[in-house]
Amino acid sequence: MKYILGLAFLFEYYKRPATLRIFVDDMLIDELSLTESIGRIGDEVEVEEWFSKFDRKNFQYIRDHHPKEYARVTKNNWHYWTNFPVVDKVFLFEIDQPLPDKKIRIEVINDNTNYNNGFMTKNSFVVVEQVFLIPKKYFMDLDLLAEDCPDLQRWDNDEPYSSNMLLAEGDNTPYNWHWPAHFNEFDVENNRWVPGLRGITKGGSWEHSFDLADYKGMTVIKPRNSTAQLLEQCYWIMDPIFLTYHVRGNLINKFNEDQRSNNTKD
Repeated sequence: MKYILGLAFLFEYYKRPATLRIFVDDMLIDELSLTESIGRIGDEVEVEEWFSKFDRKNFQYIRDHHPKEYARVTKNNWHYWTNFPVVDKVFLFEIDQPLPDKKIRIEVINDNTNYNNGFMTKNSFVVVEQVFLIPKKYFMDLDLLAEDCPDLQRWDNDEPYSSNMLLAEGDNTPYNWHWPAHFNEFDVENNRWVPGLRGITKGGSWEHSFDLADYKGMTVIKPRNSTAQLLEQCYWIMDPIFLTYHVRGNLINKFNEDQRSNNTKD
């Protein structure tokens, strides 16, 4: 089975190009030379306004109020953000189904700063927003996905949370995991979710690995430190940011254009 591996990130260019490599286990999928900054679609004021109202701590507002200018339900009953300022470049790769015991790894080579005598005021950096993995048949046909996976719910499901939800002591946040992109990590010691890579500014050279697992017959990016038992006890949620990119970013058209471009190369 073929899969689509997607990557969306912000990049601040400074001085020289940075290099970003994507691996499935030890196999290099692609090497990107980042020769210019990658920003968000929309002017700077619009971007700042959105995030000032709806940072990761305040997404509850949308869940409670469902303002039509910010959230919309698809015919598949999943939510996406109508005004979310998406990154203006998304990289898509068609790959063979990776084995569940492998990893997806991002490697960044980027040492571009103005560091001098212990001081630094400028540097190049990456902010990862999306790394997703989804079977190609579902990427190309969300209706088929909804038909085959009726238990894939929207993130603001109005139904009461099921009695088998595991709750950390003193934490009223239901456990769920977002798919096909999930960046939270599971804190085993404290029995709760903690923030992962998404939205973190990372300068310099670094690498990050995403664990893979088998879930409902698919290879998925699983939350770090999670177990199969934990995932079965969680709600399975359509990630609204992935869906925003898919719907508003016209990812199917982008993928088809990339395929046509590759086919015309010598």
